[in-house]
Amino acid sequence: MDQRDVLGHLRQRLADLVAIAQTVTGEVRFQDDDDLALMAVCFLSKQIGHAESVLLLGESTDVVLIVRAMLEGICQLKWAAQEPTLRAKKWRDFVWVHDSRAIRAHQTLGQPVDPPAEQVICDGLHAVREMFFTRDAAKALKRGAALPANPFYANWTGMAVQQIFAAVGADERYAIYKSFSDWQHWSIGGIGRSLIPSPDGMNYVTHENGWNLVALVLAFQCLWDTTQLVNNHLKLGLGDQLQRAYDQWFHEAQAALADVEPEHDAGPDQ
Repeated sequence: MDQRDVLGHLRQRLADLVAIAQTVTGEVRFQDDDDLALMAVCFLSKQIGHAESVLLLGESTDVVLIVRAMLEGICQLKWAAQEPTLRAKKWRDFVWVHDSRAIRAHQTLGQPVDPPAEQVICDGLHAVREMFFTRDAAKALKRGAALPANPFYANWTGMAVQQIFAAVGADERYAIYKSFSDWQHWSIGGIGRSLIPSPDGMNYVTHENGWNLVALVLAFQCLWDTTQLVNNHLKLGLGDQLQRAYDQWFHEAQAALADVEPEHDAGPDQ
């Protein structure tokens, strides 16, 4: 079976999984105070959209841009699920930091801000602010000193992306995530993969440069992991259906990746 046939089979497996995942987001119900459920269902909805984009992009190398986002998303979700009461709440409550920054940005640009809305955001932020204080801000608060100009984490986790990957045992996935950044950030390492020599000079191609298969395998893995997490947390009873989908995909993915170079070893999780 040639490469295009292999990719075609794996795309069909991904499309089948998208259909299963869509049944979850269309029917799921959960309690308002279940922060992990809210986070997981939101992440699943986004992963479905990303998977659909991967399918639409076909053989384009730009699938790696989408899959890079999918990898980051599933690792954040798995990290939150390790301590769901605290971490999922942090994800949800970071909205106050986000919105307060948006207000400051509007004010810096001289744009009007609705006073009642600003007050709601200020009150919400005050209630959760210590959860997101940087080390310097926490020390200043303890001393009774003025807070730094920017007292909050840059993101809701307060951690670097690599730390999140490591915390969920995804160091190998991070290596792939990092290699994909060559394409995202216009590095010669990424563009060089699309330069193909010929007797007439160099040709530039945007497909079949060694990344597409790995990206497609990882897209399935990210969507499956997210769907499984939602299924387990909300006890939706989709375990058998998801396992069948995984088993069908696993053997095809394993065979397809047998000849992949070590730097792109994205072997499916067993």
